[in-house]
Amino acid sequence: MDQTFVILFSGLYALLSGDPGAPSAPAAHVLLVDARKNSALELPEHSPVLTVPFGDVVPMGAAADATVVLPDGSAYSVWRLDHQTVTISGDLAGPASLSEVKNTRRSGSQKPAGTREIADTSWIARMSTLGIGSELDPAVFAEPARSALAARVELRRGALSTGSLLKNKKDILTFAFRKGGRPENPPVLEQAMADVVRYAVPLSGEGVVTLTLSPWAKGGTARTVQLRSKDGPVTATISNQPVIKHDVRDDDVVMKHYSAFYELLRNRPASSERPLPVANWKPTPKNKTLQTSHCAPGGFP
Repeated sequence: MDQTFVILFSGLYALLSGDPGAPSAPAAHVLLVDARKNSALELPEHSPVLTVPFGDVVPMGAAADATVVLPDGSAYSVWRLDHQTVTISGDLAGPASLSEVKNTRRSGSQKPAGTREIADTSWIARMSTLGIGSELDPAVFAEPARSALAARVELRRGALSTGSLLKNKKDILTFAFRKGGRPENPPVLEQAMADVVRYAVPLSGEGVVTLTLSPWAKGGTARTVQLRSKDGPVTATISNQPVIKHDVRDDDVVMKHYSAFYELLRNRPASSERPLPVANWKPTPKNKTLQTSHCAPGGFP
């Protein structure tokens, strides 16, 4: 049996690799951005949640914030992650360090050529690549009242890769980053963008994974979620998607979500100086990929 724990991240989030300042810091953080702290951007409210198959929770039927049953009968347990830090422990195996799938992307390529290339983390556009000072504001790791984060996940071992929720990989879009989003500006960067970050770590022994949800507020009580799969990999989803499905009229509206990442910086550039991704392809009545597009992830050095 394939004993692997997998988290698929989707929605409004960014990947921070490396040490953010503390000697014992995790090898990486996944930062779920708080859209409510960015009201000036007119973004819809997003909801950071952890979702796992109901049958993978130990013990069976353990309390969650909600249980969702889909029309096909499959059930999922859901926990809200508002201003929570998620840490991972349990029967984790493999190297004690965190690795990334990288250096597989062809030089100058704008669309992944194959399975391995689409897994390359270079499909996440980095702030440093856009020519923007990428130093994080220390307040994002501080108290909730000052933070522009909705939640964060600490990663210390395992492997990171990227992917796409699109069934047809030919539909992966290419974006040109332009300051202010104005098409007449020369693009700062042009590339295709992944919409999913995949985290995977092998399991040993009983294959039990413990997720600890720790609130940032002082005096808050941590919760634990234990998972174990009897039929293969344990797969969880941590998403930060809009609460209410919103109508999207053009790609600029979809991709302005990316501007929320600039709110995490110590020195925030003016709105007109923020490179935003604009699709080089326009939707048609028969092809509405952008209307169902997930928020594009960002990345930091």
